[in-house]
Amino acid sequence: MKSNSFENLGIKAPENPYKSKFLLEWLIAIGLTLALMSLIIVSNITKPIGSGIYDQIQSIFEDTPTNDIVIVAIDDRTIDELGGWPISRLNYAQLLKNLADTDNKPKAIGFDILFFDETKDDQLFIEQIRRHQVILPFEILSGLTQSHLSPQVHKPYEQIASAASGFGHIEVTFDHDGLVRQTHLISNGMPHFMLSMAGAKDTELSNNEYRRFKLVNPTTGFPTLSLIDLISNQYQLSLLKNKYVLIGATSVSLGDRYATSHSVKTESGTPGVEINASLLKAIIDNQLIKDVPDFVVWLVSFISVMIVFIGLWFLTPAKELLFSIVISVLVVLISAIVLRFGLIWIDPAPAIFSIILIKPIWAWRRMEMITHFMRDKVDELSAEPRSNKGFISRNQSFIQTSGLLDSAIHAAAERIRFLSVAINEIPQAVLVIDQFDKIVVFNQKVTHIFGDGIDSNLDINGFFTESEDFEKSALDAALMQPYPAKRLSVLDKNQQTIQLDIRVVPLHLTPRDEWRLMLMVDMTEYIQAQQQRDRNLATLSHDMRTPVASIFALCEDKNSFPVFTHVEQHCHQILTMLDDFILNIKAEYSDYRFEEILFESLLDDAIYQVKDLMKAQGMSVCQNSDDIPAFVNADNRLLVRVIVNLFVNAIRYGEPGSEIEVNMSVAENIEPHQLTVSISNLIANHAESDEKPKITGFGIGMYFIDMVISKHGGQVAYDISNIPGETAKVTVTLPCVDE
Repeated sequence: MKSNSFENLGIKAPENPYKSKFLLEWLIAIGLTLALMSLIIVSNITKPIGSGIYDQIQSIFEDTPTNDIVIVAIDDRTIDELGGWPISRLNYAQLLKNLADTDNKPKAIGFDILFFDETKDDQLFIEQIRRHQVILPFEILSGLTQSHLSPQVHKPYEQIASAASGFGHIEVTFDHDGLVRQTHLISNGMPHFMLSMAGAKDTELSNNEYRRFKLVNPTTGFPTLSLIDLISNQYQLSLLKNKYVLIGATSVSLGDRYATSHSVKTESGTPGVEINASLLKAIIDNQLIKDVPDFVVWLVSFISVMIVFIGLWFLTPAKELLFSIVISVLVVLISAIVLRFGLIWIDPAPAIFSIILIKPIWAWRRMEMITHFMRDKVDELSAEPRSNKGFISRNQSFIQTSGLLDSAIHAAAERIRFLSVAINEIPQAVLVIDQFDKIVVFNQKVTHIFGDGIDSNLDINGFFTESEDFEKSALDAALMQPYPAKRLSVLDKNQQTIQLDIRVVPLHLTPRDEWRLMLMVDMTEYIQAQQQRDRNLATLSHDMRTPVASIFALCEDKNSFPVFTHVEQHCHQILTMLDDFILNIKAEYSDYRFEEILFESLLDDAIYQVKDLMKAQGMSVCQNSDDIPAFVNADNRLLVRVIVNLFVNAIRYGEPGSEIEVNMSVAENIEPHQLTVSISNLIANHAESDEKPKITGFGIGMYFIDMVISKHGGQVAYDISNIPGETAKVTVTLPCVDE
């Protein structure tokens, strides 16, 4: 049943010529995005965003304070009870004396207090400092002068400084958003206060290198004791033994507080001594965090952006958005994992911001490309003459262009629908080929001949399954020279050889594209009928000569009365041969009348039919057998006719006066038993005779012989030569009837 729907005809658009345009726009979008991404990284525009992500990640993995670090707080109560700020240095001396006298010396004591001025109480304080591992801070003054080409260092009062075990700067470093997350561990060649406190080596740190550290949540905080409580022995001094002790101000009134990521939760700044305690813990635990260089951030951002752009190439707009979100989340997740387990911070903000920029950039370029595509398609699909095309203004909007394209598509669909109906109604197989030699349309007759698995957009040169007689030149000639019919031998869906007459006609479906219409007429049955007619005429001509030749041979002996009896027999044989002509036609059909017959009787019958021909040539038959009776299932008349044909050929082309040798044997070692019959004779030299056979060689009747023997389940082997004096031999193998 034919279909009138062009969707079922295998219509498929040719290869998209706009893929290169799409690739160009894709590359332009990549270039713009990478340029903006590089600008973002160089200008640090996204630093606050990256810092916010960093703080959120750190808040998930909050650090636990250690008991090895103790803060001695100068709080409001201490200031009130000790007479205000600054408190007397005798109080510090008293604390140090009590710790030393009770053998509760800390591992190290760090004063987060600047001692720049001399006081009357310094002597006792200096004496007690010498009894401990005391680290004092100093201040690095910013700015250079003509007299000082390097930053100036403001160290503690000279006599106090001489008693200290070490020094370190207390420079506070703020991020772009004003929060404290990192510091210079080495500044202008001088270690940080906490680096000296921990006794760490600074050989692995570069000068002025920033290192991040994790801030301990102030709500939990480090163990903190008030200075006034320790002086008044409210706590056991053993709490400070072998600890890192930091003495610093926590009172809000002293102003030593800084904004950190915890300031929003605590609604106040974090005391400087607590920030130093968090830094000290990070140094001791080897948990300092290193920022990767900008080129690593650029590389990570580049990989993320390219993955998103690869997704843009394959995904739909809805899936593109989801894919972009997934990649952004993965970038943050990877940064968090590397931060948590590798102590390395890779800022994901440039990558995320670049991914966000992709959408408007790609939407702009894709919309521009789609608009150009739609304008071009309206031009192609328009039915107007080519000289009038290009009438669409480049200033028209996307909506206006889409309306024109919709109208053009509707008109083109109507033309294709008409073409599909017309093609399907053609009784012969029809293919429509585009300018690229691709099959774009085929009708139902094509699927009837070649099967349902036809792939549209297939190249015509790979469409046909080549038979043994396939001629590629015939197909090329048909494609290059329209109109003349060419004969092509191919295989159909059943792997049977068919003969097609193909004719190609130019088809101007669109003004721009020149397609071709290929008509294919199946000539197989017609050619087979011609071949059958030729075989039947050849058989009739060959077999009718045999009895007529015998009649002429007998008539030469006019003195022999019995000759007329033989003449009558041969006349009857002529009538029989006419009946055999009908059998020759039926030999190709499968309705044989098989019966169990002794093969020797068939052989005797055939010898009787040709004995007069043999006598006229002075020839005889010599039979050799292994005396094993051979019964076969055979159609009597057809199989006798085969043997007669073999004898006639042997007589016609054999040496006069020679002997035709017939050998029969039965192979009993295989099942079913096999009868082998061979007929051989010497080949005559007809070149020396006045009367030559009209048909040279041994080809007459061979098709009939092969057909009948094959239908009997046997085989025929020819060992024939055209050289006079040599032996020609035909061997027939037939299955025997089981006993």
